[in-house]
Amino acid sequence: MEHPHLWDKWLYGFESSQFYASIADLKNRIQAAQVKAAAAVNTQLIGLYWDISQQIAQDLTREFKTMKGFSRCYLYRMKQFYAFYAGQGEFVPQLVAQIPWGHNDLIIQRIKDHDKALWYVRKTIENGWSRNVLDHQFESRLYEQQAEKPRIDNFSERLPVPQSDLAREMINYVDHNITKHFVVQVTL
Repeated sequence: MEHPHLWDKWLYGFESSQFYASIADLKNRIQAAQVKAAAAVNTQLIGLYWDISQQIAQDLTREFKTMKGFSRCYLYRMKQFYAFYAGQGEFVPQLVAQIPWGHNDLIIQRIKDHDKALWYVRKTIENGWSRNVLDHQFESRLYEQQAEKPRIDNFSERLPVPQSDLAREMINYVDHNITKHFVVQVTL
C-alpha cells in the first residue's frame, strides 16, 4: 500500500497540506456563494413584496377614490395592527375600535407588550385622551408609574375617573415634596 501523502500528490498533483488548504478554500467559496445566493433571493422577494403592496394600494385607491388610507405605508400599518392583536381574544377588536385609528397606530408603534398596549387603550377610553396626550403618557411612563405599582388607595372605586386621577396625583405630589423636604432636613 502506498503512503497516503504520495497518493494525494499523485491524485491531486500537490502535497497533503496543500490539498487540505485547497479544500478549506473551496468550503469558504461555497459558503460565500450560498450567502450571495440567499441575499439575491431576498432582494428579489423584497422587490416582489414591494410590487404586490404597491399594486394593492393602487387598485384600492382606484376603486375607492373618495377614501384615503390605502397607501403602501398605511397597508403595512394595517397589517401590523392585525398581526399585533391577532389571537388576543374577541374583546380586543371591540375595545380598540373605541379609539381612533391614529391612537391605535401610535400604540402599536410605541408599545410591544399586549397587556401594556391594552392598558393604554383602556386609559385612553376612560380619560378621552387626544393622541398628543397619549404620546405624552408614553413619554412619562405612566404605565410603569400606575399599572406596575400596587394600589394603596381606593380612589378608583370611590371617585369618578378625573377626580380619582387628580387625587392620586395630589398624593404623589405631596408625598414627593415631603420626602424631598425630609431628605434635605436629615442631610443638613
